[in-house]
Amino acid sequence: MLHELQTAFRSAVLQGTPDAACATIVSDRVPAVRRLAVHRHNLLASLIEALRAAFPVTARRLAEERFAVLAQAFVEASPPRQPQLLAYGESFPTFLSATAWADVDPSLPDLARLEWARVEACFAAETPHLSPGRLAAIAPGRSGDIVFRLHPSVRLVASAHPLLALWGEGSAMGEAAAAGAVLVLRSSGAVEMAPLAAGDFALLRMVRTGMPLDVAAAAGEAADPGFDLQAALAAHLSRGTFCGFSFHPTRKRNS
Repeated sequence: MLHELQTAFRSAVLQGTPDAACATIVSDRVPAVRRLAVHRHNLLASLIEALRAAFPVTARRLAEERFAVLAQAFVEASPPRQPQLLAYGESFPTFLSATAWADVDPSLPDLARLEWARVEACFAAETPHLSPGRLAAIAPGRSGDIVFRLHPSVRLVASAHPLLALWGEGSAMGEAAAAGAVLVLRSSGAVEMAPLAAGDFALLRMVRTGMPLDVAAAAGEAADPGFDLQAALAAHLSRGTFCGFSFHPTRKRNS
């Protein structure tokens, strides 16, 4: 009985179909259908506002009325699976890619992916960044065996569109904002973004899968013959992209 009641109430507030729920609600001065309508309005408003907070730039590009319509459609199709508003919206970029607005503005799904990456980076686990000094004692012959660990806040977002320029940092980034890939991470409590050239993006993708440095570097060079590994590593160590390292387990330590 309880399960059926919960299912009916869920259908009433999410899909706007109150008939089954109304049959179980006692009416007095306020009809049951009006009571359910209040619940539905409050639920939709709070979830749409949560989406607007997570995807502010996407919302602005769509304009208020269009965003509200799409957000409500998303809420009805993909209601929250856990009681935490900050965790709601992960599949919104995928939802956008299936709408007609993805044809009108193909950058929208990727822009939403970037914004969700920022949300995840903001709430990722707090872990100290890797200090460059910890690498000083590594023998030169072992550097290729290093397996870097990405900081928990790191997200890599690839796109055919100039995401940083669309997000609003184009004037600050200059020509670099045209790069399709973006590094997102949290440093000193703030979420930061940086453009990634093809070689750098390939390097970090390999690092993310647990590949040793020589394999990751080869991927970077394959993606960009002019890729400068030392410059890339220096930038990432300064930025805080890594939180630790180990040596690849299948490679024996030289005596």
